[in-house]
Amino acid sequence: KLLYAMILRRTDLSRKNGWADDYGKIYLYYPINEVCVLLHCGRQKAVDTLRELQYADLISIKKQGCGKPNRIYPKHYEAVSNTDFKKSGCGTPEG
Repeated sequence: KLLYAMILRRTDLSRKNGWADDYGKIYLYYPINEVCVLLHCGRQKAVDTLRELQYADLISIKKQGCGKPNRIYPKHYEAVSNTDFKKSGCGTPEG
């Protein structure tokens, strides 16, 4: 969840900087070593976490080759509607 949140945060920066491919899709770079620092984990765990986001269909990853970093394309997401979680009992420790 933390990594996905950081990817979405960087998406806004990529949009402002005009990082889009030929089809207008926003992409970003998140090097594995930065993922390791963010998650306080080893390289394999960082790779596995990115792969998990990919399998959950939250991101897609395009390899560039020639030593260039992979492009990460966040998939479309919808914001949660303004819900009163206290009233519904969902999302609370008690619920």
